[in-house]
Amino acid sequence: MPVAFLGLMLGGPALSQPLPASAAVSSVSMTQSSSCGTASGFCFSPPSISTTVGSTVTWTDMTAAVHSATADPPGTWNTGALGPNGTSMAITFPTPGSFPYHCFFHPDMQGTVVVTNPSSPPAQYTALPPSRLLDTRNGGQPLEPGVAVNLTVAGGSTPVPASASAVVLNITVTNTSGPGFLTVWPTGNPRPIASNLNWAAGETRPNLVSVQIGITGLVALFASSRTDVIADLEGYFAAPSGTAGEYVGVAPSRLLDTRPGGAALTPGATLNVTVTGRGGVPSAGVSAVVLNVTVTNTTATGYLTAYPTSSARPTASNLNWVAGWTVPNRVIVPVGSGGQVSFFNFAGMTDLVVDVNGYFTDATLSGKRFNALSPARIADTRASNQKLGPAGTFAVQVGGVGVSSGATAAVLNVTVTNTTTAGFLTVFPGGTPPTASDLNFAAGQTIPNLVVATLSATGSVTIYNSSGSTDVVVDLVGWFG
Repeated sequence: MPVAFLGLMLGGPALSQPLPASAAVSSVSMTQSSSCGTASGFCFSPPSISTTVGSTVTWTDMTAAVHSATADPPGTWNTGALGPNGTSMAITFPTPGSFPYHCFFHPDMQGTVVVTNPSSPPAQYTALPPSRLLDTRNGGQPLEPGVAVNLTVAGGSTPVPASASAVVLNITVTNTSGPGFLTVWPTGNPRPIASNLNWAAGETRPNLVSVQIGITGLVALFASSRTDVIADLEGYFAAPSGTAGEYVGVAPSRLLDTRPGGAALTPGATLNVTVTGRGGVPSAGVSAVVLNVTVTNTTATGYLTAYPTSSARPTASNLNWVAGWTVPNRVIVPVGSGGQVSFFNFAGMTDLVVDVNGYFTDATLSGKRFNALSPARIADTRASNQKLGPAGTFAVQVGGVGVSSGATAAVLNVTVTNTTTAGFLTVFPGGTPPTASDLNFAAGQTIPNLVVATLSATGSVTIYNSSGSTDVVVDLVGWFG
């Protein structure tokens, strides 16, 4: 799939004149050391720096050589040549995104400036029975390429209060006319360089989306090619009251895998899975769980619905597939009777894999509150031409990248593209990769999945690739702290 379908940054910041006293300034040093790991022996320190929209960055040459900070692609911004002890003019970054750069004189010197919007105030989660907000198949019009549409997600006739800061939607594209991507963001903000769904022609693809609410309760949707869109409301974040709806992240843990026992779900079957008292989730005090749900060995076109046990099954779906597909999706679902969640399989046979990533509290426990952001790209291996190889890992710094250094978990949209073989990704705090997965893919696929990732003590996540090589793109949409 063409790289443009993941929205590479084409624009950039501009050189700044003297700054107002209130402007935030960050600095990067150009250094020389054997620890740089470059053939030239020079590097930028730190190699990646984070700031917020409207802030500025300066570069200082701490070596005896001449250096520059030159944007990739060249032409958008440039410090010009800096001599020993020289400091550049401040460069302002007015839009969110990830801005890679290099030294013109020593191209193996590479760095990145990550720019994010300020976050919404801390908020707590309220899970809702799934309800359909949009289905362009029913009397509406498919999204046309290049035309943004607004969707009311808060206030009015919706069950979301007008004061809410973010909503959680399960969005599905279907009747896709060609390869493309979909981006969801708060109305009133510029469209970010980020994506929420990616697909090939003819595919039906779901993904969970956490999105900051824009002006007058609206979010915007943009599709790069013609497609029908279905949006189901799953819950919302709003100002805190007590401790109910706060989040506690856990290390990914597998709760169910029907493959070893040959207990695949049959057509029309419902399977109840105990989610409390397991995988780091307490036996009481839990209002909802965050799961990664994967179907595999599918024999027919179908869908899966997750809902609280003993509640009425909603008219909504969480995963959609055709025969032979392996499909993951993040699911946030209230806990039902007996600490269980129910999974309904519509048609055909399918194996089911369920991993837990965290939970939301009820009023008897406490956790961390959510801070929503407009999407911002914080990692893209295509920019550095460094694909993730088989059994390979790489760390992505999240804490301090537009979020509090005290953040404990982050909401990320993670996408794989340019995959060379079937495999899976696991996103985890660090150390030994757990027996869990966040994305599953086949050779040549571009697939996203929302990840609610527990952060390490230093505020990073580690991404593990099981096999083959793949590019990985990470968009930040919020954090807990």
